[in-house]
Parts: sequence; C-alpha cells; structure tokens
Amino acid sequence: MMHRLHNMLRTILTMAVVAAVTLVGVASSFALDKVTLKDGTVLQGEITREMDDGTLFFTIVIGELRQPRVIMSSDIASIERDASIEERQRPNRERRVEIPDGATRVAFITLEEMVGPFFNTNALKESVRILDDLPENERPQIIVLWIDSGGGALIELTRIAPYIQNELKPKYRVVAWLKTAISAAAMTAWVCEEIYMMPGAAIGSNTAYMSGPGGTQAMEGEALEQLLIWMERVSEWGRKHPYVMRAMQVYMDLSADIDEQ
Repeated sequence: MMHRLHNMLRTILTMAVVAAVTLVGVASSFALDKVTLKDGTVLQGEITREMDDGTLFFTIVIGELRQPRVIMSSDIASIERDASIEERQRPNRERRVEIPDGATRVAFITLEEMVGPFFNTNALKESVRILDDLPENERPQIIVLWIDSGGGALIELTRIAPYIQNELKPKYRVVAWLKTAISAAAMTAWVCEEIYMMPGAAIGSNTAYMSGPGGTQAMEGEALEQLLIWMERVSEWGRKHPYVMRAMQVYMDLSADIDEQ
C-alpha cells in the first residue's frame, strides 16, 4: 500500500513557482555566496542548505530584503562561496550551558514554510543528528516540533511520519506545538501523541489535490481511498480516533461528547 500511495502522490501538483530575481550591481558590506545560473542570472545571498543531489536552499539578499529560494542543481552553472557550508553551519561546540541536576531538557525544532522544499525529513534528520551528538547530560529529553506551514507536498508525508514514529519517538518525547498546520503540515503533526495549539492557531483543511486533464482538482477515487487508509495508520501512531483526521480530509458529520469533569 505504501508503494502505491507513494506513486499516486507523485502526481499531485504541489510546488509553488518562485519568481526569478536578477541582481544587478548589488552593493553589500559583507561577503555573500554567488550562484550563477545557466541562463546567465547571477544570484547573491546565502546558501543555507545543500542537498546530496546538489539542490540548494538559497536566501537571496537585496539590501535588507531576504527571499528564500530553492535552486535545482540542473540549473546551476557555477557557485562562489564566501565560506564553506560546513564551517558556517557547524554548531558551536565550545559553548556549554550549565544545566542543573534534575532539570527537564527541551529542544525546539522549527518546521515551517512549504512541506517538501523546506519542511522535510532531511532537515529534521540533520537537526536531530546535532542533538544526538550532544553529551548525554545535555541531550534533550523532549523535542518540540514548532510547526508553522500552509502545507505542500503530500509525498513528503510518507517519509517524515514514519521517521518521527519509528526513529524519533523511541528516543525522545516528541511534542507538536502549532502556529499554523494546514494540509500536509497537519498530517505530519498528527503522528505526535501530544499536540498543543498556540493562541489563534489553525489545523486542518486537509483536502488533497492532484493534477488532471481539467487542471488541479480534489483527489478522489482510489488515490483518495489510499490516502484515507494511510492517515488511519498515522492516527493510530498518534493515538487519535481516525474519524477526527478523516473529518479534515473529506466532508462528514462529526461530534463529540465532552465530560464536564
């Protein structure tokens, strides 16, 4: 079922189009990474992450303006770095914080922006790797996933939910703290047994969409059934009644009696 769902989700149209920005004569008081694209466009800013396939997570810098962008390796002609990624992203191992005996150690990991390009399994794994490498007396007991995302690629859900369930939860108490969790972001949070909402937070709007002959439309038929079944499994992992998630995916009446005590 996982393989079939994986293939079906590949057809979903989820990527946002990010406008290209050509930088001409930008003056800066500090060094910047420079990426030259094959079409001649020169982008200046900061490489914030580089994937194994050469894809760059890049923040374009124009004065005080910061614009995040994903650059595919196939579009890159050359890269000039102001410093190595390893040096810039290396955690400060010299700084040590005295933690009182008996204190509960908590780490916050932010998962934000679009699921897939920014909010993804690889980014989460890298954050957890840093925590795993800490001395035992500094390693957190609780990991809080701070989520602020309008959703994105459902295909990423088939990677990140099993990672949280099978690799993260056995080692840490994992808590989701939500500002905005829509669609695939809400489905990711669902694997956590503890979910807390910030004031004014939102969760839901989990209707899945896919591309078809008539354009983008709500998922239906076998693809929808497979997604509903998958989220029943995620609900089980998060110890939640499956109808709550289903009511966020398709129209259905749902009510609950709450004990006043």
